[in-house]
Amino acid sequence: MENDRRELEQTQSRNVRDMQKRLSELEETTKELTSLKYRNEITVNELSSKLQTLTEEYQQSKDEIVKYRKTNTTLENDIHQYEKTVNHLRTKIALVEQEVKSKQEVIQQTNDRIASEQESKVNSTI
Repeated sequence: MENDRRELEQTQSRNVRDMQKRLSELEETTKELTSLKYRNEITVNELSSKLQTLTEEYQQSKDEIVKYRKTNTTLENDIHQYEKTVNHLRTKIALVEQEVKSKQEVIQQTNDRIASEQESKVNSTI
């Protein structure tokens, strides 16, 4: 009986040691997991903040793109109007140049006739 009792105490003592060891391991694991949880919470908060910042920047960029597209459309319309005006003025310039050329020819012909008549007068008076 004494032997059985001793065996039982040893078994119980072994079980207590095993349970204490297991408890210690579980406490360590709990500590590590708690630490990991806090680190992950910090990471999640940082990433949430970055996401919010990036979302705001994205919206600002979209707004700028809309503004620049409107400006671009206005500039394209202005360029089109400018090109129309330039083409109209080029046509007018070509017409005026043609008129000037015609008038210069008439002036040259008139000068030639005047010179010819003066020459005739000079020749007839001699």
